[in-house]
Amino acid sequence: MVRKVIGFSLFVGLIMVVGLGCDTVPKSDYDSLASQYRQAQAENSALKSELASARTAKDTAEADLAKLRGQLPPGAELHLIEGRPAIRMEASLLYGSGQAKITPAGQAALRQVASILQSTYRDAEIRVEGHTDTDPIKVTKNKYDTNWDLGSKRANEVVVFLTTKCGIDSSRVYSASYSMYRPISSSKPANRRVEIVVLPPTTGSGLTGSRMTGMSEEK
Repeated sequence: MVRKVIGFSLFVGLIMVVGLGCDTVPKSDYDSLASQYRQAQAENSALKSELASARTAKDTAEADLAKLRGQLPPGAELHLIEGRPAIRMEASLLYGSGQAKITPAGQAALRQVASILQSTYRDAEIRVEGHTDTDPIKVTKNKYDTNWDLGSKRANEVVVFLTTKCGIDSSRVYSASYSMYRPISSSKPANRRVEIVVLPPTTGSGLTGSRMTGMSEEK
């Protein structure tokens, strides 16, 4: 917008110069203003091209998302988190009430999701997020200390299943637990969910897992 205003100002200045005539205005000033005006025109043209490219990219991305939504299992949906594709899966689709073990139906749903991750986002890093409602842990207190714990175990179960049963490269998947602190609705069932977020590829330092030497951990 600023560049357009500058270009318009230069245009007005150029018209004033032309109106005054070359005999009134030094030729060097006229040439300088004309050169600035041509530069402003070129910049405005470049901005228009960038805007058109951005619109095309947005339309393409939305078309891709619409296509992928048709491949998701019932109970899962594709949306954006901070501009990144994310697959949201209801907890009831994956687990029994208050549990972290993935049900057979949940495994089938995750296989469908894994096929999308493998075909469309093969090189992306993947963050699996566990989210819970606000109800404190009571009945299953012997298994999960807090909602942080439940969210973490549910996310970890998904990571393990994707990497051991669906062929997802384990070096590009990790889990996170947000407990009850990122609700999306006033509905508790809606807040009990797993988010599989697709992130840009990362190279890493290579100093992880079995690649590290001279260090051990007691378990």
